[in-house]
Amino acid sequence: MAMRRAEAKPDLFTHPKPRTDGASDNLRHKAATAGAGVDPMEIVSREIKLHSLPRVIIELQRAIDNPASSAEDLARIISLDPGLSVYLLRIANSALYSFPSRIDTVSRAVALLGTRQVSVLALGVSVLKSYNQRPVQLLNMEHFWRHSIACAILARAIAARSGRKDGERYFVAGLLHDLGRLAIFEAIPDMAREVLELAEAEHLQVVQAERKVLGFDHARLGAILLRKWNFPLNLALAVLHHHEPSRGEPRGEAAVVHLADILSKALGYGGTPVFFVQPLDSGVWESLGLAAEDLAGLEADLDARFDETLAMLGW
Repeated sequence: MAMRRAEAKPDLFTHPKPRTDGASDNLRHKAATAGAGVDPMEIVSREIKLHSLPRVIIELQRAIDNPASSAEDLARIISLDPGLSVYLLRIANSALYSFPSRIDTVSRAVALLGTRQVSVLALGVSVLKSYNQRPVQLLNMEHFWRHSIACAILARAIAARSGRKDGERYFVAGLLHDLGRLAIFEAIPDMAREVLELAEAEHLQVVQAERKVLGFDHARLGAILLRKWNFPLNLALAVLHHHEPSRGEPRGEAAVVHLADILSKALGYGGTPVFFVQPLDSGVWESLGLAAEDLAGLEADLDARFDETLAMLGW
């Protein structure tokens, strides 16, 4: 699978600058002349210059993969990054959990939330920290993250309503589902502009316009990036299939994110200047085992949690 090949590629995370040499033009030429468009792996290896995830996340991933690691080990690693520690303590003390007493140490947060839940949140929050203050051409970052956060809140709520546990992994999948779109806008802004222009001119969903202009879409690129960073496979698959969840595991995270993505746009939380609400994948409703009444109150839940979640994540 292409996502595996990405792990051997060069680092993706130096600060991006619009390309002024011929490299971007070469990719545009390939997109215009080759039926398959641009190879996303070529963009990963040649074009995307994003800055590295913090070293603390690399250490955290190693600890998670080590069966001998304890909750104390994870807490010690997280505590090396004061900013990450603050984020996690905000989350632990938020209405998402409503613990009866205040959580004032990372070790207690890990003990109460669980090592797996904390590790997934730490990975997702680290990506958010890396991007939330950076301007990107053509993309209103406030709108982008408002959509992402709305999708995260709704994904967690939908997961709960469909009887799924580990709500944090659905929250993080919703938070990062459009990461590939952000990478496209940073790496190849000229082609991103063509995508938006085509979507508006032909009344296409942006994901459809991406496939026409680039030969791939942001979901595929986002999944490649997450696997390069050694994110859990289930998160990468949720991102990969969030527009077409029936192509993945029928009851996987992608189905939840797909519904959350559609609902967030329908409720006015669109992430790009041009967007149309995608029709619901026909297999999702049945795979989630939901009835229409199960969605009652989701808008109220989103309204109640949105501002708090923005503050919790540092916006």
